[in-house]
Amino acid sequence: MPPPNRTLAWQAKRNRSLSDPEGWLALAGLFPLPAGEHVLGSAVDCDIRFPAGTPERLGSLTAAAEALHFVPIAGVHVEVEDSSGMPILLRSDAADDGPTRLRVGSLFWWVIEAVGHRPGS
Repeated sequence: MPPPNRTLAWQAKRNRSLSDPEGWLALAGLFPLPAGEHVLGSAVDCDIRFPAGTPERLGSLTAAAEALHFVPIAGVHVEVEDSSGMPILLRSDAADDGPTRLRVGSLFWWVIEAVGHRPGS
């Protein structure tokens, strides 16, 4: 007996969500964010390494229990949705209005708040 239509609809929606360019199947890395400053980029000495082809230095992310801030390196174009200045205050995926998404080239990134592990604490 085939599954009910609502099950098929849920499966189709879930498959679209997973295969979206920003979905879980596109995830390329998870990095813990202890308190302090973290340099992002493709250089070997970066705290959070991006793939080859990404600028050697993208910027720095400062994590504290009360807030996360990102500052791009001068001359590197990082697209940020709904930002109102520097440093960029980042919302995690636990925020009511969702995470602040950043982009450079074809790469997107944002803060994921794992259960029991708040970034910067």
